[in-house]
Amino acid sequence: MKLIQILCFAFLLSLPLAAGERIRTVLFPFREAVISARVDSVLHNFAFRIGQPFKSGDVIATLVDERFLLEFQRASEKHKFDQASFEDQQRLKERNLTSEYLLKKAEFERNMSAVILREAQLNLSYCRITAPFDGKVVEILTREHETVRPGQPVCRIIDDNTLLAVMNVPMHDRNLTTVGRTLRIKLDSGQIISGEIYEVSPQADHRTGTVRIKVRIDNRNGALTAGATGELYDGE
Repeated sequence: MKLIQILCFAFLLSLPLAAGERIRTVLFPFREAVISARVDSVLHNFAFRIGQPFKSGDVIATLVDERFLLEFQRASEKHKFDQASFEDQQRLKERNLTSEYLLKKAEFERNMSAVILREAQLNLSYCRITAPFDGKVVEILTREHETVRPGQPVCRIIDDNTLLAVMNVPMHDRNLTTVGRTLRIKLDSGQIISGEIYEVSPQADHRTGTVRIKVRIDNRNGALTAGATGELYDGE
């Protein structure tokens, strides 16, 4: 429902501005991502509830890892064996007791088992789904104990430590289209916030004579909510 409301406000932002009309804005998270599984397994559990903050690198969810742990152990033992065989061949070659071919073959098998071990390590690590940035979980897309496939969405996360106030402003107003300039916004709740212009679209809307800008708002204290609406404020 909230997504529909945000889309509706985004549509309203694209409408032509009447003379003296207030410039409306919507607060969007600075970034967001849909986190997907990277291996075929079963979703074990989520480490964070919806709305609970996490840090970059925190484990958001875990997958059942028994099969991948066994594969890693098997690959590890195979690599140890191949490494020892290669070293034996090296010692024999130094004494001219083996051929160059057998030495190269042992080296090849050692290198290949190292690749397989690395692949097993990666697959095992993928059972711990980690956060790519600080943020919050906003939507659970796969429930615990359900089977997941590589590429299957698990959850959607946002970074709302910074918000972007998105609005359409007159294209020729330099005060509203200069990156770095500070603007103030009055939210519909009555709260007045401020931030710097972070981004100005290089392409204007010929129908409305406006350009879309994004104002960067510091929200590290968590006082603001993504999806909140307001208008550009020029009062005292």
